[in-house]
Amino acid sequence: METSDILVSTNHQKTLLLLIENSDRSFTEKEIVESTGASKSGVNAALRDLERNGLALREKRGRMSFLSVNDSIPLIRELKKVLSLAALLPLVQKLKAVSQRIILFGSVAQGTDTSESDIDIFVLSSDKDKAAQRIRAFKTTKEIKSVILTPVEYATSQNKDKVFYEQVNKGIVLYEKEIDEQRL
Repeated sequence: METSDILVSTNHQKTLLLLIENSDRSFTEKEIVESTGASKSGVNAALRDLERNGLALREKRGRMSFLSVNDSIPLIRELKKVLSLAALLPLVQKLKAVSQRIILFGSVAQGTDTSESDIDIFVLSSDKDKAAQRIRAFKTTKEIKSVILTPVEYATSQNKDKVFYEQVNKGIVLYEKEIDEQRL
């Protein structure tokens, strides 16, 4: 069972997850029922509660109602980040053996990503080929764009692209080897 399956099991959670993962579009209630596999009454109750709490927005177009996530509130951005971290956990586990540091940066790390966004990951590794191979083998709904550097490359290139390194340093550290682990 995947981490995201553990975190998302109720009709409310499934409905909110669908809206969050597709924050750049809106859905009819019927589309939400079909996409989540939840019952019509379950989705209806979830949408009422999500709207009442400001997490979902309803827009009327003629006789139709379209629902979308209210991504203007900070809670939604934080939930997006949590869901992204949960989805990336298996990749981090695979990369640990060949990495000193793994950082998620960019729109996914900020919780501002859309369904079209890619996942930006910085990996500090002495074995760039193995790290790249593990990233390529990882299956995800979004494309992963990785920057993999050896410790020597990282040390020598920090001054060349300060804007890039500022972005990386604002990211979320997914893994960092302890100093004692690096010596082993």
